[in-house]
Amino acid sequence: MKFESLEMTNFMRYEGSNKIEFSCDPERNVTVVLGDNTVGKTTIAQAFRWGLYGVLMQNTGKEKGEIQLLNNDVAARLTEDTKASVAVEIVFMSEGNRYRLKRSITYTHNTGDYGLRETGRNVELTYSSENGMGEAISVESNRIDNTINEIMPRRLSNYFLFDGENWNDIKVDGLQNDIKNSVHVLTGLSSVKNAMSHLKDMGSQSVISRFRSNITGSGSLYDDLAKELHSYEVKLENNKSEIQSKENLIVKNQKELEEEQEELLKLAGQEERVKTAKAKRMALKNATEEAERARKRLVNEFSDKAYLLFAKPLIQKSLVILKQANMEKRDIPHMRQATIDYLINRKTCICGTPLCDGSKELETLLKQRDYLPPADLGSVLGDFEKESRRWTNYLSENYDDIVLKADELDAAIDKYREAKAEVDGLEEIVDQSELAKEHRENIRYYNENIKKAEYAKGSLISDNERLKEKIERIKREMTTCEAKTAENAKWKKRIQIAEELYSSLSATYRRKEQEIFDGINIQIQENFEKMFNEKEKRIELDKNYNIRMYYKNNYGYNEEKVLSEGEKVARNFAFIVTMMQCGKNAKDDVIDNDPLPIVLDGPFSKLSDENISLVSAALPKTAEQVIIFMLDKDWQYTGLDSYVGMRYQIDKNADANYASIRKVE
Repeated sequence: MKFESLEMTNFMRYEGSNKIEFSCDPERNVTVVLGDNTVGKTTIAQAFRWGLYGVLMQNTGKEKGEIQLLNNDVAARLTEDTKASVAVEIVFMSEGNRYRLKRSITYTHNTGDYGLRETGRNVELTYSSENGMGEAISVESNRIDNTINEIMPRRLSNYFLFDGENWNDIKVDGLQNDIKNSVHVLTGLSSVKNAMSHLKDMGSQSVISRFRSNITGSGSLYDDLAKELHSYEVKLENNKSEIQSKENLIVKNQKELEEEQEELLKLAGQEERVKTAKAKRMALKNATEEAERARKRLVNEFSDKAYLLFAKPLIQKSLVILKQANMEKRDIPHMRQATIDYLINRKTCICGTPLCDGSKELETLLKQRDYLPPADLGSVLGDFEKESRRWTNYLSENYDDIVLKADELDAAIDKYREAKAEVDGLEEIVDQSELAKEHRENIRYYNENIKKAEYAKGSLISDNERLKEKIERIKREMTTCEAKTAENAKWKKRIQIAEELYSSLSATYRRKEQEIFDGINIQIQENFEKMFNEKEKRIELDKNYNIRMYYKNNYGYNEEKVLSEGEKVARNFAFIVTMMQCGKNAKDDVIDNDPLPIVLDGPFSKLSDENISLVSAALPKTAEQVIIFMLDKDWQYTGLDSYVGMRYQIDKNADANYASIRKVE
């Protein structure tokens, strides 16, 4: 896909008709538009966005109504009887067709408040064969936006229409860019995800659910199960929407939190103090975690030996009492009174001697009986003494372990208190400013919002797991209730095919997503090193598709959360270039995209001369067509002369309110 031309009529800074033709040469694929600050480079970038989507790029805090599209000089000449139009016409080629898109608004003078009043809006889209054969075909007005979105998805507009100064903070018509979805669209995975959603993940509206609704069962039990299944599926869908809402809330509050933390750190003074604050907070975090680990070790050690420790005084007292008692052992080991009673009842000793009443043998046995348990406690207490000493010895051997764990906990708590005092000291410095206190309150507020949202999200996810189990259970019950009719068999077969297709797509999706994710992180780091000659830092997407920057230290890499403006542009630019390369190179059995061009507004404004040269060297290979609006002063560092197929200069008279575009041969 390539842009052929852009024509602006009375659009913002440009009075009358101003047209730019773009290079479509595969070897000299760069078009450059040069001009000083405030002459109208960004206006051309705005013309692209407004012409394609009918919206403008808006900086934070600027309302849509504050932007006037009609050129000021033209507007000033309007009277009650006259009208004037602002228009943008874009010609582009895609998949063998040439498209001509024209968007316009007509204004007249508003006598009530001496402003402008719209009298009409119009958008036209026609297409014809790229070779010019055949008549142009008009696209129906209600299909124009969809057609444009199919060729150049609006959700990707922040990638191929790149604002170098504001990319990190901008919103387009109130819509924030979703990086994960954008990655999936650029790489073609969204089509697989949509197919999976259509098959199964849309709940009651999915293909499989609709197929299942055609299966009829026997009796009221089946109908009750079907109603219950439907209610669970609806609740599951609602929970998914709530989870997405909570995730959006977490992302929003996380962004606000990081901005507040950044502002708070700026108030802390010199850069060294900022680094110290970050290091102390990390030390506090580590000390907190170590204290918790030490507490758990002490609890575990104490829990194993607590009964011994508490029993020790009782055991010691018992042993003293036992020593004072006359416990001379006169019993026969392992013999009990029941043994003697048995022999007396049998009237014969174990040696065969008769036990007659009044005999000496019987008298001797009766006397021995008094020395045996339970009448004599000597043996029992002897066993008790042995066991007590064993407990005492075991506790003595392991008591030092409990003391050691307690000492470790005391040391960890002391270290935590020291780290906490240091952090509190730094925060007192920051809190000297009323503005700092306000930021700190905001940080607490956003942290609380994040905690609440994460808790709610976790509850919803747990609820969904339970709902899924219930849904599967009901499906199994319904299976047993289904009438074994030929019609049911037909729908079951269709469900089976759909389930197998879903399983295949799901496996493909997971495999491709991981391959693409890993490939992006490799490519993004290569681009970052290549374009910014940076070896001590790295950038990557985390598992939630947030762009992170890390700096190297003696222990590995730590995340850099407080970025300079130049670092933000470097991080984002490397990511943008990587995304465009993904779109350009994505061609396989799942993905088949028409590569998008890249339009860059002020990409070098916050880069050093060396980085301008390094980035420029990579640009012609990034996309099949590159269009750059840049400052005159940056041109000499780009080294792009051999890649430039079209070059323009923006001229603006200091006394005039409008600019003009001049082609440089």
